[in-house]
Formats: sequence, C-alpha cells, structure tokens
Amino acid sequence: MKSDVIIMGTSKKDGAIKQAMGSITGDVMNKATAPVLAVPAHSKVDHHKIGTILFLMELNERDFFSLHRLTRIITPFNTQVIAAHHSSSKRLDKTDENQIERLKEYCLLTYRNHKIDFEVITGSNFVENIEGYVKENNIDLIAMTRRRRTLLRQLFSPSVTKKMLYETDIPMLIFHS
Repeated sequence: MKSDVIIMGTSKKDGAIKQAMGSITGDVMNKATAPVLAVPAHSKVDHHKIGTILFLMELNERDFFSLHRLTRIITPFNTQVIAAHHSSSKRLDKTDENQIERLKEYCLLTYRNHKIDFEVITGSNFVENIEGYVKENNIDLIAMTRRRRTLLRQLFSPSVTKKMLYETDIPMLIFHS
C-alpha cells in the first residue's frame, strides 16, 4: 500500500548532536518516496487549521511537481500558499525571474481555486532569513523539496532540509525530487 503522506513527530533536544548523527525523521526523509510531514513536539500550530503555507522554491522543474502534490494535499482546506525563493542577493538574475514568471503563469491557469502568492526572500543566512519570514508572516507550515544528494555532497555539505528540520518549531512538509 502506498502512503499519501508520512506524518512524524520530532523533538528539538540536542539538535547539534542530531544534526551530526542523524535522526529517525531524517532517515525516513532520506528513504521514503511519499512526502514527509515533520511536526515538532513544541510547535504552536492549531492542527485543525493550516492557514498559510510557505512553499520554498528551487526555481527548477521539481517546483511544478512538488507544488502540484502540495495543492492536492491542501485542496479540502482554505489555505494560502506563499511560493518563495531565497536569494542571497537583492537582485535575481534573468533566468530566475523567468522561472518565477513561468511558475506564476502555470499556477494562474492550473490552480484557479487556490490562493498562491509569490515572494523572494533575501539575505545571506538561509535558515535565519526563512525563520524571520515565518515569524513576520504567521506561517503555519513550511513545504520544500528535498534533493537526492551524492555521498560526497552529504559528507561535505550540510543539508538545508535537515538544518531547517532541526532548527525550526514550524511543521515541515518535505517532498522528494
């Protein structure tokens, strides 16, 4: 039987140790093919209502697939989606601007019954910038696509998804590329 979503609770205890050694939720995220919803033990979200979701875009073709899966999950609810891209510079290059426009047009045609807005979040520290945006905009859930990474990249480059998982109190819905 194939699952639509895997829901797991997480704890924030000893985050640095978990980040270095891994966690059960992190292991499931690595191996599962279904989206994983990680809910921190101390999250302050009303699980009966998810009003605003921050969907973090990578500005590639995976965004279309993940956004489609997200809209299928939230269809029964009155939920706003903010599709956002993080950039360390204040100005996007033409390729990124074009990709955002493509996704906007696609959403206007495909998801007429959903509230989807687009934003660019800027700053040099990804996790801090996203956390600040989440607090300022009353985000109830973060959705993002996790990329499969080579063993070498896993060893020398920390996963942004795992950093977010260990450092935030907001539930995260992780899609797989």
